[in-house]
Amino acid sequence: MDMFADQPEAIEILRQYLCIDTTNPPGNEIEAARFLGSILEKEGIPYTIYESLPGRASLVARLKGAGAERPVLLLNHMDVVGVERGQWSVEPFGGVIKDGFIWGRGALDMKGMGIMQLMALLRAKRNGLKLSRDIIFLAVADEEANGSLGTKWVFENHPEEVACEFVLNEGSYGIVDYAGLKRPLFPISTAEKGPIWLRIVTRGEAGHGSMPPDVHAVHRLAVLLNRLVTWKHTPVLTPEIETLLVTIGRHMHNPVSGWLLRRSASPLVWKLLKPFFMRIKTMRSMLTNSMSINMLFSGQKENVVPSRAEAVVDFRLLPETNPRDFLARIRRRLKLKDDEMEIVMQEAGSRSPADTEFFAALECAIRRTYPQAVVAPNLSVGFSDSRFFRRRGITAYGIIPLLLRHEDLDTIHGHDERIEIEAFLKGIGIIFDTIRYLNGLAS
Repeated sequence: MDMFADQPEAIEILRQYLCIDTTNPPGNEIEAARFLGSILEKEGIPYTIYESLPGRASLVARLKGAGAERPVLLLNHMDVVGVERGQWSVEPFGGVIKDGFIWGRGALDMKGMGIMQLMALLRAKRNGLKLSRDIIFLAVADEEANGSLGTKWVFENHPEEVACEFVLNEGSYGIVDYAGLKRPLFPISTAEKGPIWLRIVTRGEAGHGSMPPDVHAVHRLAVLLNRLVTWKHTPVLTPEIETLLVTIGRHMHNPVSGWLLRRSASPLVWKLLKPFFMRIKTMRSMLTNSMSINMLFSGQKENVVPSRAEAVVDFRLLPETNPRDFLARIRRRLKLKDDEMEIVMQEAGSRSPADTEFFAALECAIRRTYPQAVVAPNLSVGFSDSRFFRRRGITAYGIIPLLLRHEDLDTIHGHDERIEIEAFLKGIGIIFDTIRYLNGLAS
């Protein structure tokens, strides 16, 4: 197998793919699906494009195996978030190549992963791998909203297309020099938090700004939101984060830090570590049910008292937290009436077991490319389409196998999003090797 022959092709395919504007809304994923379909057609790999609504398309392709084992599914989404063009140094939908990177919205989240998966599929086909299981390639619409027109729709309308044993999706990235580790860290998201999005509405008397009324909608909303901001949530050491900390501790350069992390589950050590972790934004989100007030609406003129005020609050719950119980706690804390709180979205957190042949295959594949890598389970603070599979008992892991610097991570959903070409090409190899390991074709 010549693992380098397809590299120029992979770079050009991703460059072209990034030129397709699939900003959601409106999505228009049909153009991206047709582009991917044209590549699959040339390779003789059968595929189907499904439209949940006009223009909102998902694509399913399948490379057949012997059927001795259940399929593995490579999951990616074609839609992307919006851009502020004036803040970008390049055209965000130009597929620009410069400084060793391919630039464009979706390069990291997650069109780059989609092409890495596609190229791994093409390698398997071109090299005639004797597969024991089918490889399913699923590129979906609408993940950047809530997945209702993408993965959720496919499950509800074509469940036979996505019946599988394992799913490889987004969730984490490899990180260079994490917290003094001195070697690459590849956290595999075996679990993720669940969202509750609430719309809180208060009402009051309208009037002139010089004579504030007794019942003021904005003032009451401010009081309620302050109760949420001052609500302290108890940190919880989930099984995923405990394993992550212990694994990192085994490889820490600093012996004292390593000793503490390896014993993080000890009540005494946890009491010492907890205040330190709670000062770190990423760890704080991994250890607690979090809350962020993301949208506020009220008023129409500087001197007019509005009769209505509204806030949208974004809660992210640990898998251990029951959403219904949490909502009941919110109601008690805020003393809201039924018409003052609307549930925009409510989903429980989800997890998959880490002790599987799939995790072992990913770990072996990552270490084949990055021999010094530390690989461990992780809890993703975001949520993804993996939840639709986990609800049905399917093991789903989230890892985009790119080794990134912290400044690269900051471009996800931000400005000047880009993917390093060298890391992108290595990522293709990791996914291809994972397929080989899962099919007993490598050791």
